[in-house]
Amino acid sequence: MILRLDLATAPPAVSLEQPEELSSFKAEVVLGSHTWVSPAALESLGPDDAEWRQRLAATIAYAREHGWTDEQGNVRAHVELVDERADTAVE
Repeated sequence: MILRLDLATAPPAVSLEQPEELSSFKAEVVLGSHTWVSPAALESLGPDDAEWRQRLAATIAYAREHGWTDEQGNVRAHVELVDERADTAVE
């Protein structure tokens, strides 16, 4: 069984591949050099602070001016890999 996380799509896609194969289990992460993030997701994860939201809006406007948004308004983000070599849980 494979839990597949595709970070190259917006929003990131999560799927279960080969569900009938229960003798093994792994997680696969599909990466590109960039991923797309919705401004609403950034807003919901950020602090509940009016000044911060204004600065976020300015950042997104800057990204839009430079062609770093897609047709839906998602913002292009660089992907940086962090290898902490620790077990992590996905809930």
